[in-house]
Amino acid sequence: MGYQESWVIANPQRKFNKLLQIYDKLEKAGYYEDMFSIPPRSVIVLKQDIGDIPAGTKIFWVCGERGFINEKNIFDRTISMPPFCFVEIIPVESVFMTDVRLAPNSKYEEIAGTMRQKCELYTDGIDFGDSAAPSENAYLKRYSMSAYLSKIRSEKENER
Repeated sequence: MGYQESWVIANPQRKFNKLLQIYDKLEKAGYYEDMFSIPPRSVIVLKQDIGDIPAGTKIFWVCGERGFINEKNIFDRTISMPPFCFVEIIPVESVFMTDVRLAPNSKYEEIAGTMRQKCELYTDGIDFGDSAAPSENAYLKRYSMSAYLSKIRSEKENER
């Protein structure tokens, strides 16, 4: 058990907006007030490949109790997922450490220091608050959930 931050990736990516619609419906219904639910906190759009995750990938960033971060606590136990949609949940530190090679006998301090440096590199300049404006750096662009929903709604309105 313990606190965990993770990335939630929809596969295939074209199903991301379906998951966003589920989130919106659940948020409006008060689902995320339940102590066992795990609300997405941000939408991240990669500007560069990170490990095996290609640029352009849209990702939900979630935070919560390690044992509760799963598809059913993020998108509700009673709702079925969109057809042919698979959700991959990856701890953030695993994502940021994909290109790091440490010696098998590395000390904890070396591993923790390297992890901290990588996290700072990828998140430098990113505002994790609930700002209406997105923040970005060379690696990613981050939106609050409310800001990303507004962006999608605006894009749909402009299509009409």
